[in-house]
Amino acid sequence: TVSLTPIYGSRLAGNGRPGLEVAEGRLAMRWWGRMGRSQRAAHQQRSTREELAAFFDSAVVEEWLIFLVMWGLLIRLSLYIASLECNTWQHHALAFSVWVAAAAIFMALTWVNWGAEAGPMWLDGYLIELILSMENIFLYEIIMVSFKVPAKLARYAL
Repeated sequence: TVSLTPIYGSRLAGNGRPGLEVAEGRLAMRWWGRMGRSQRAAHQQRSTREELAAFFDSAVVEEWLIFLVMWGLLIRLSLYIASLECNTWQHHALAFSVWVAAAAIFMALTWVNWGAEAGPMWLDGYLIELILSMENIFLYEIIMVSFKVPAKLARYAL
């Protein structure tokens, strides 16, 4: 069994702050770890420069280049699809299937590069984003209908 011994006054745990000490195999746990993020945030803050450097160091240069090239190609594809006059549900289904195919390719690359655990995690995130974007489309439609925006002008409201 594990028992925790609170420390008060002059008896301090670890770094000089009141907490719980390890005594004879007991679990060490600090009180401020249970109090919430507000007290921990000041203790663990990093500068914006450090956060930015950590973000860019999180992937190798080749991955950033692949990301930028793919981002540019997908933006180009998005502009091309937007330039088409999609008036029927078949056109919309085709455009949707193009994006789902691009996502499937990216998921396969994620699975191959980062392992069998990363692929399903990415798919979960993608499905959540897909569901949330569908919700936004319904809200957009409700707003357009309630303000009686003509169909030709509703396209430009986005």
